[in-house]
Amino acid sequence: MIDNEDRNGIVEATDVGTGIAGQPLAKMMITAEEVAEVLGCGIKKAYKVVADLNKELEAKKFFTYKGRVLRKYFMMRFGASATF
Repeated sequence: MIDNEDRNGIVEATDVGTGIAGQPLAKMMITAEEVAEVLGCGIKKAYKVVADLNKELEAKKFFTYKGRVLRKYFMMRFGASATF
């Protein structure tokens, strides 16, 4: 990824297609719709789960996106991964 900094110090990403180890960013995040499917719950409950997980991540100084959460963190919190 190449970052360009403008006169105001704002960084613009010119290639945001990949994340850690070349993994696509879309695969690094899980959406509320996917959460609902995995947990077998309604979409409103899934959005609440995502919001709660994002609050936890924000407390750890992570950037978050509304309606999606880091897949690895979601899996860790729901017992599918050892550590985060």
